[in-house]
Amino acid sequence: MKNFVLAPPIDSFQIKYAKTGQAIPVINDVHLHSIYYPIREAEAFVTKQKTIIGEKKQVLLLGLGYGYHVNALAKYLFSSFGDDFEICVIEPFEQLVVDVTTLSLINTDKVKIFSSNNVADLFDNLELINFLVKRPAVVAHPSSFNLSSKYFKAFLEFKADKSAEGISARLCDESLKVFYHQNFTSSGQQRSYSEIINKKTKVAPLDFLFLALDKITSEGTKKLTEQV
Repeated sequence: MKNFVLAPPIDSFQIKYAKTGQAIPVINDVHLHSIYYPIREAEAFVTKQKTIIGEKKQVLLLGLGYGYHVNALAKYLFSSFGDDFEICVIEPFEQLVVDVTTLSLINTDKVKIFSSNNVADLFDNLELINFLVKRPAVVAHPSSFNLSSKYFKAFLEFKADKSAEGISARLCDESLKVFYHQNFTSSGQQRSYSEIINKKTKVAPLDFLFLALDKITSEGTKKLTEQV
């Protein structure tokens, strides 16, 4: 059964304009960017993340806002790696995703945005799982994280559903689904994932991703959880 952790309700949503003219979303009285110099703020944000990013070409970014920090991050990664980089953004509020997309606020095709009201639903997305397997650097946009801290912490601490139903629902290979159920006892004991896979000669590649997800999310985001 999925563990439901939802995005906070939106009690108020308005758009203000910075001194430099950029639109600033304000959700529940939280300004997601500087009301004075959002571009300068975005550049400073990226500078602070350089140590965390290191030599990583993949970055998982928590919080979209109106994308000023996303563009600054993309600019930095391009200067370091050319076109060989990827950014995935996690955003709980669909309205921000709609606005950013409609207004074409992201100026690169190297950014993928994943949004869901419920944290657990994010982990049903194969593209996101494939990205997480690459062990990206994980950085949090401060204003977005503070606004939705419970949501983002639940994402970072996510544990894959280890029930028979939860695992089999994510397996692509039908024969592996059958094999898994046959080796899951009524007492709740089960063979290890590696033992199950070793008994098959062919396994769909995405099955490996799902079976490894719990380990990846628990280890790969531990440091950021401690920081925030």
